[in-house]
Order: sequence, then C-alpha cells, then structure tokens
Amino acid sequence: MAPQTQGVARGDPEPSVVDVVTTELVRGILSGRWPSGARLPPERDLAEELAVSRVSVRSAIGRLAEWGVVTARQGSGITVQPRRRWTAGVLANVIAHAIESGDFAALVPLLRDARALRRWVVLDMLERAAAHFGADARGVLDGVRARVEAAWAARSDSYAFLAIDRETLPEILEVAGMLPSLFLVNSLAAPYFAVMRTVPGASPVLADYREQQMAVIDAVERGDGACARARMSAYLDQLDAQVLGFLPDDVRGALEG
Repeated sequence: MAPQTQGVARGDPEPSVVDVVTTELVRGILSGRWPSGARLPPERDLAEELAVSRVSVRSAIGRLAEWGVVTARQGSGITVQPRRRWTAGVLANVIAHAIESGDFAALVPLLRDARALRRWVVLDMLERAAAHFGADARGVLDGVRARVEAAWAARSDSYAFLAIDRETLPEILEVAGMLPSLFLVNSLAAPYFAVMRTVPGASPVLADYREQQMAVIDAVERGDGACARARMSAYLDQLDAQVLGFLPDDVRGALEG
C-alpha cells in the first residue's frame, strides 16, 4: 500500500515564454530533428516558427548553452552537442519528453538513475554532515527545523512546499561548513524540483513529512550519521513509492523489479 499523502492543489506558476521555447527546442533535439552536430535554425526562423520574439529564442538558447546542450559561436551558428556534454539542468526536460512521447524504454533508466543519484547524494551528505555536530550542538539546526515547519504549513500548495523544502539540506550543509557539497546540491536542486513537478498527479507531501524530517534533523544534530541516513532512506522509500503510484503500470513494474 502506498503511503498516505496530504491532498494538494498544485499552484505551479505558468511557464514563461522562455520556458516554453526551451522545451520546444529540447523536444526537437531529443526527437532527432536536430541531432548531435546539427545546427539549429537561425533565431529569426525559430522565432517565426514558434510565434515568439527573437529575444525569447535567444534567452532559451542561452539556457541550453549553460546546460551544455548547444554551443553558440559567432559565424558558426548554434550547434547541438553530444549528450555526454549535457549537464543536470536539462534533466527535467529529458524526463518530461520521455513521459509525453510514451518512450518508456528511455524513461525507466532515466528515473532509475535519477533516484539512485538522489539517494547517493542526499544520504552521503547527511551522514557526513552529522560528523560536524554532536552532543554540544543542541539547537544549532533550529533554523532548519523552522524551515520544515514552514514547508509543512504550506503543504496545501505543492509548489510552495517544494520551494521551501528543497532548502533544508542546503541549510544543513551550510551550517556544517560543507561548501563544496552545498554548491553541488544547489546545482542539482532546480532540475529535481522540476522533475517532481513533471510526474502528473504526484504529490511531494507525505502525511508524516514533519515527523520524518524532524527525526532526521535530530539525528544529524546529535552526530548520529547512521541514524540520519537510515531515517532519510526510509523517507525516500516512502516518497518514491508515492511517486511510482502515478506512473504507468509497465514503468512502475520495471522500476520496482
């Protein structure tokens, strides 16, 4: 049985024009219209095709360049890069395309690896963060506890909940002085935030979210990394089970198998 969740009304803001253009360009690349090594059409042609301004197209291309999906060189145009050069920024778009196109052969390994990466990053960082605290650290993570309370109070709006909740681990890492880990988490936060919003109908709020998170924070603060890891692992298991319940049966079966 899937864990009970709080009912949420998704209050996600409407995607911007740049978001829409970015999605269309990624869709074209993933569908093979513009394979690796191909050049995108000129900005003016894309703007005309998508019925948007050239400024919006330029901003979307700039975003793809930041993600390593394309390179822009004066005199050479915009060239699609091989996937081995792409970064996490494009992850949500890639998963969304697999869902929308029904390409479950691509979706299953994407989700499986994304889940494994999240567990590796989150669990390892929490366990290492606990080593920076101990019996004399009581109250040092009260700011994180306040953030959990704020997320719980916002649980009726999944967008607001996610926006607050995704700051909890970075705040723990900041207090622990783990800046390289903090920077890595921040680079992954936006795509994972978007991925959670990509799965239709899935709520990110578990009924016992507050209790679970407080137990994790308590364990980190007293220096018990093994306990923090175990509690967060159990929480992620529940969250994954909840999200899996909204995926097609064949995808869910492949991920659970």
